[in-house]
Amino acid sequence: MVQSLTKVELGPCNVTADLKTAVNPYSWSEVSNLLFISQPLGVGFSYSEEQAGTLNPFTGEHEDSSYGVDGEYPVINATALDTTDLAAVATWHVLQGFLSALPQLDGNVKSKTFNLWTESYGGHYGPSFFNYFYDQNQAIANGTTNGTELIFDTLGIGNGIYDLYTQAPYYPEFAVNNTYGIKAVNDTVYNYQKFACYMIGGCLDLASQCAQVNRSTDVGQQYCFQATDMCRNNVEGPYYSYSGRGVYDIRHPYTDPTPPSYFSDFLNTAGAQQALGVNLNYTDANDDVSYAFQRTGDFAYPSFIPDLEMILNNSVRVALYHGDADYICNWFGGQAVSLNISYAHSAEFRSAEYAPFMVNGGEYGEVRQYGNFSFMRIYEAGHEVPFYQPEASLELFRRVLGNLDIATGETTLTGTYNTTGQPNATHTEGYVPIPSVTPPVSYTAAITNPITTVVAESGAPASASGSGAAVSTTEEPVPIKNRFIERKVEDLLLLLPRRLAARSRHVSNTARVRTPKPPPVTKPKPSAAKAISHNVSNLVLAGVQASLIYHFLFTYVAEISPCFGESMIPTISLYGDWVVVNKWHRHGRGIKVGDVVDYIKPTDPSISVLKRVIGMPGDFVVADYVDPGEEKKSPLRLVRGEDDKGWDLVLDKEETGKMMLQVPEGHCWMVGDNMTESRDSRLYGPVPLALIKGKVVAKIMPFSDAGWIRNNVEAVDDLD
Repeated sequence: MVQSLTKVELGPCNVTADLKTAVNPYSWSEVSNLLFISQPLGVGFSYSEEQAGTLNPFTGEHEDSSYGVDGEYPVINATALDTTDLAAVATWHVLQGFLSALPQLDGNVKSKTFNLWTESYGGHYGPSFFNYFYDQNQAIANGTTNGTELIFDTLGIGNGIYDLYTQAPYYPEFAVNNTYGIKAVNDTVYNYQKFACYMIGGCLDLASQCAQVNRSTDVGQQYCFQATDMCRNNVEGPYYSYSGRGVYDIRHPYTDPTPPSYFSDFLNTAGAQQALGVNLNYTDANDDVSYAFQRTGDFAYPSFIPDLEMILNNSVRVALYHGDADYICNWFGGQAVSLNISYAHSAEFRSAEYAPFMVNGGEYGEVRQYGNFSFMRIYEAGHEVPFYQPEASLELFRRVLGNLDIATGETTLTGTYNTTGQPNATHTEGYVPIPSVTPPVSYTAAITNPITTVVAESGAPASASGSGAAVSTTEEPVPIKNRFIERKVEDLLLLLPRRLAARSRHVSNTARVRTPKPPPVTKPKPSAAKAISHNVSNLVLAGVQASLIYHFLFTYVAEISPCFGESMIPTISLYGDWVVVNKWHRHGRGIKVGDVVDYIKPTDPSISVLKRVIGMPGDFVVADYVDPGEEKKSPLRLVRGEDDKGWDLVLDKEETGKMMLQVPEGHCWMVGDNMTESRDSRLYGPVPLALIKGKVVAKIMPFSDAGWIRNNVEAVDDLD
């Protein structure tokens, strides 16, 4: 989980470019004592054990000393604390230990007023921590456990991610309809994000399933992981691939690090580590922790809005605030969450209007407030509001802790206080251009056209040549990242033939030209060390050349791969089959309807899957998705071929659905032969041709079932 930058934004010191510290005049310590907590275990300087090793620059993971040593790193079991609720338990014990170990705070303290302010994933942490702390306070009060009560007074959350189901639909909306006049993605990408959000088996569908499962089990967590994967990769993610604009500030380019990360280098200086009493290397992220949270699907858990409702009903003051230039936790979604919270005074809160947030005569934002609950949009601020608007954020903090209204800071808050002004936050800023940048390349670089959906009469062909429904384009889908790598590999592969050719020419020339042999020259015998070094160099060179040849063959010629899974039964068995993939057909070259192909799964680029193509660009296909166990039947059937040696896909016109979709240019439609157990295009839509790795041409193992993979699908023009 990414270590918070909060201490850099609002702490007592700033770190400058020359790694010096400077006093921060807008530090929140001007208003209150501050305690920063690095959690879950493994982030920041926190650790259970430490070990010499190195940090893999590609994966971000710590590797032991066998890979080299460049410092000391934390060794943790990331799966021990892999959900927000488990992090709440650990944080409770940290705070109890902190209070018990500092007798100067007053060893007789039985109750302690406590303000919790957090940011970003703090939309999970803040509500969950309060809920757990409340339960522990109750246990302390009734004598069933020992400890110091931590009584909440205020909860502040900046640019939080609270509820995936509520906030996900606002990613495409903010990308094109933000208050800066920036249209960050074109209509094609916008339409794709919307389709991925609302389609059957899409983001909201999977998020609602996550809400219904038992999330304490591996199966339940897998449901939530799938929801997270679908939503983040297909609804949130296309913006990162195609806009060229910032994750945390839509006004900035994607590659712009804001705020600057000088603090990471500063914390790794000997002087800073000696003053802090640590000997660990500091990293601003721990990918082991991040991946552990991803595997449990914690991002999609639906419990944090109910937690906020509980907090508000217990008279805790809750302040939600969002910088209005942030994309990843944008204020559109934050506002929707604030309006979806149902507590004792939710109706009054929704009726309250937006008032200007004034600080020293300047307007810094708009706030809606009723009693102890407020939502505020802060102008010209990205994800880390205190960095962008330090004076305004300090005043916000002071007013909330001081029980004052947020708009003016002049009125003592009462339970019935409400803001008046405008019904909506309507402030806009001028368009902000950015320098020309090359967007990071995604696996779906071939998406060039919006999906066109049509409704056909019952009995329309499931796969037929279409005309004119899809928008044509002159753009050629180019997998930029892959082509770049291909060119590099091709350049390196030239080294070997050139060297062999040069050697051949040298041998030929010496064979034709007869010259007197020069007198023998006595050369000094190389040392053993030099000979070993020479041999090692030759071995390394040979290894590099072999790996390049291996890469070339398996990328451009053919690949032999094992398969498992039930989606292609009976063509491919559940497990134990090995197939040959012809790589000449990469990126859809020469692919036809009925071919079985190997392609990168759009919802998880780390996985390759085998499916059968039943629709090419312009074809009409059945778009209905059929889940196992549903009474609704698929109009496609598998039947034995005429020679009784294969299987054919046929169309049952009596079960043909009315929902048809025309496959867009640059895409194809994939379906597994075992359709009732297959997750395919009926779940995630048309697949870009650029994702196709090759055509499956044969099964070679087990030997008893070896043979060619048949193409048994025929496009039909008329069901009769």
